[in-house]
Amino acid sequence: MKRASKYFTWRELQCRGSGLVRMPRTAQEEAAFWGLLEIADQIRSEFGHPVVCRSGHRGHLHNLKIGGALRSMHLFLA
Repeated sequence: MKRASKYFTWRELQCRGSGLVRMPRTAQEEAAFWGLLEIADQIRSEFGHPVVCRSGHRGHLHNLKIGGALRSMHLFLA
């Protein structure tokens, strides 16, 4: 499986409902997206144990289906 970073696969970054990955659209989102992955990789490396992402990005339809807030931070990258 292809990796998005040293320790995280693209599958781990997908919306659990749609299977899509919300990619950055602006330079600010790009910096936040890759910066967060870098920090998560550093944490994994320092602790020597897997870091499990239980909840990341959600698509709007999936967010509504599971009862997420209309302005949930899960809908945004940064």
